[in-house]
Amino acid sequence: MYVLGVDPGLNGGLTLLPIPSEESHMWSYAYRVMPTTENDKGKREICVKEIISWFEYHLSDSFRHQISLACIEQVSSRPKQGVVSVFTFGKGYGKILGLLEAHGIRVVEVNPRKWKNEILPGTDKDKDAAISYVYKHWPSMTLMASERSRVPHDGIADSVCIAEYGLRLLKEEETRRKENDGIVQGTSGLRNKASRNKKS
Repeated sequence: MYVLGVDPGLNGGLTLLPIPSEESHMWSYAYRVMPTTENDKGKREICVKEIISWFEYHLSDSFRHQISLACIEQVSSRPKQGVVSVFTFGKGYGKILGLLEAHGIRVVEVNPRKWKNEILPGTDKDKDAAISYVYKHWPSMTLMASERSRVPHDGIADSVCIAEYGLRLLKEEETRRKENDGIVQGTSGLRNKASRNKKS
């Protein structure tokens, strides 16, 4: 099972990280730059078809059953960002959300500040910090967009960090679930004990 991390910009990235278990192998990750294509006006836009092909290549056509959680950086407008730019970004964001929800994949939209505070504490929380984090915790990742690339791709680095945030979120949820199960079991034990005392 995997967590998907998404930096949804045109220069963003996608990352699949395995959920730790006895069966998982921590090297079985996958990442790539955000696939784009040109529309009929010659403008770049996110290519959903290529995202699906990437999922199917790494996870087979049953990928919807192998992605436990998708974490996507939440869209927010930026100062001095043009209307066309905002619209294009929002359109791409909507495409990704639609793809994930149509395939029944759980989606968590996470504010950039929130995942950066969690994953990159004590740093400038910028692109360089994200790249450094990935190289430290996933040393086999090159973060190169292609074989010809010479510098790490910061959009991929962000998507890795967002996927890491998703892994931590699942771990916290599992911990709370176990704690709640323990409370329920403890309550059930007390009830059974009280019932036996009444009978005696």
